[in-house]
Amino acid sequence: MESNHVHEEDVWKEMFTRTADEPIVWLVKAKELNFAAKILLPKLEEGTKKIMNMEEELLEEDFYNSWLTSTLMMLLGYSLEVLIKGIYLINNKTIVTNGTLNRWPGNGHSLLQLVEFVNKSDGGATITLSKDEQYLLIRLSEFTIWAGKYPIPKNYKTKMPQEMSDGSRVILTSFISGDIETFDRLFIKLSTYYEANSS
Repeated sequence: MESNHVHEEDVWKEMFTRTADEPIVWLVKAKELNFAAKILLPKLEEGTKKIMNMEEELLEEDFYNSWLTSTLMMLLGYSLEVLIKGIYLINNKTIVTNGTLNRWPGNGHSLLQLVEFVNKSDGGATITLSKDEQYLLIRLSEFTIWAGKYPIPKNYKTKMPQEMSDGSRVILTSFISGDIETFDRLFIKLSTYYEANSS
């Protein structure tokens, strides 16, 4: 009986490793998360518009729809996180050791840190980011780490405006006009790199 259990465990371990090390599954998951986020976008826009205009009778649903920003940003952040980790896999061939996913730098959700890690890794991807893309990654990281899941961070200082490299101060959990366009450009850039290098 023990022999069957060990064999079954070996089969699951092998399937886990093969799946984790298969670049296409990372791209598919990134696209799935992007798609899910885009489903929320019209609801967010509709709810926000109704509240801002105060023209129509407001329903409870309108308020919930206007609060979808953090969930939308979390899904966009997760989408890029999976895509960036997949690019690392393309260049390094494996991310599993003895049936366990390897640790990512930091907490694994800091998107700018992940890009820097990928750029420095063996096989060297070169992902260049515009200033807008860098700032978006910094802000999306807040949503993947805490703001998409919890009402407050671990420390009040995290909510305070943070100084950016250009000297500006930004509330990292903000949704800024142009975020979706910047995200779409970055997603296309990373997907194009991914598809060109994964074959």
